[in-house]
Amino acid sequence: MRALILAVLLCLPGSLHAEDLRKNAFFLALQGSWTGDGEFLSLDKPPSPVRNHIECAFNDDGTEFTIKGNLVINESPTEYVWKYTAHEIEGIYRARWTNSAQPDFVMEYSVNIDQENLIATLEPAVGAAGSSIIRMVKTVKGDQYQVEVHITDSGGNTTLQGTVKFAKD
Repeated sequence: MRALILAVLLCLPGSLHAEDLRKNAFFLALQGSWTGDGEFLSLDKPPSPVRNHIECAFNDDGTEFTIKGNLVINESPTEYVWKYTAHEIEGIYRARWTNSAQPDFVMEYSVNIDQENLIATLEPAVGAAGSSIIRMVKTVKGDQYQVEVHITDSGGNTTLQGTVKFAKD
C-alpha cells in the first residue's frame, strides 16, 4: 500500500522541487567514473556476462544527478541514462531511466536513499498491469559500488537477477 501511495504522489504534477542533491551523501559518494562487471541469471538462458562503465555527475545547480552508462550484456551494447531528482517528501527521490535501444521508452522509479549506509532502493513508480517489475538496490562503500537487479514477471516469478560490482576509475 505504501508503494502505491508513493507512486501516486510521485506522479502528481508539480510535486518535484529543486533540492540541491549535492547535500546527499549517497550522490556525493557516487559521483565520478566507475567500471564494473557481473553476471545476470535468467530462468530460460545460460548466465549472461555483464560489463558496464558509468559517469556520474550533478547538473550545474545540483538539482539533478545523472548517471550515463555503457552497458554490455552478452556482447550487446546499450547506452543509458539515469536522472535523479528530489521529491517534496523528505528522503524520497525520483529516477528516470532511458536507453539508446528504445529511446521513447522511459522507466520511472521511486528511490529511497539511506544516506548513513549509502544505499538506494529503486522501485517502479508506475507499472502497467501485467508487466514485469524491475527492482534495484544500489550500494556505495568507499571505492566500491554494487547494483543488485531483480526482475519479476506479472505473476511475481523471478525472471532475471544479478549483480554488477563496480570499482572507481
